[in-house]
Formats: sequence, structure tokens, C-alpha cells
Amino acid sequence: MATKTELRKTVGRGKFTSVEAAEAFGVSRATARAKLRALAADGLIEPLDETRKVLDAEGEAQRGRPRQVFRVTKGK
Repeated sequence: MATKTELRKTVGRGKFTSVEAAEAFGVSRATARAKLRALAADGLIEPLDETRKVLDAEGEAQRGRPRQVFRVTKGK
């Protein structure tokens, strides 16, 4: 993934978590987190001051650390 446009086509235009990115990239969560760290270092994505609770299939909150939310940075 070299450009923000390609990244937006993969993960979408909105906000996403590492789990959602892993599904979009077709990789494991650990690989997705490493890829997100590299993309953030390159300035292509930014972490938001926002988290999402971990939910089960019924929508009930589960134990665990909330997931960090990211978005693709503005501009081209």
C-alpha cells in the first residue's frame, strides 16, 4: 500500500480498528498492528483519541482493553 487512496479503498473512508484492518488486509491481527504502526510512522494514518469496546456476537461488552480507533489522514 503506497498511497492514501489505495489505503482508503482497502479500509474505507471512515474510522477503523486494527481488527477491521486485519480483515481488510487479509492478515492476522498482529501483522495488521505492525502494518498500522508503519503507516502511522509514514503519516498515512493517525490514531484518534477514541476507543471502541470489545463486544461479543450479541453486542454485550466483554472484558479486555478497548480497541484503538484510526483513520486515514486528510489530503492526498
